[in-house]
Amino acid sequence: MCYRKYQYFRFDSSRPGTVFAKKATDLPEEEFFIMLHRKLPSGMNRLIFSLIA
Repeated sequence: MCYRKYQYFRFDSSRPGTVFAKKATDLPEEEFFIMLHRKLPSGMNRLIFSLIA
């Protein structure tokens, strides 16, 4: 899969590690999980949300 084709990205604080991407504004959004492990270590949610705030 070539990620260079994607031009539009968004992130959602309620879904850490998930990236939503589009190749063009009028195409459907695709979802990618970019973290190694799906389960976050304890305290990681607090760290992620404190960095965002």
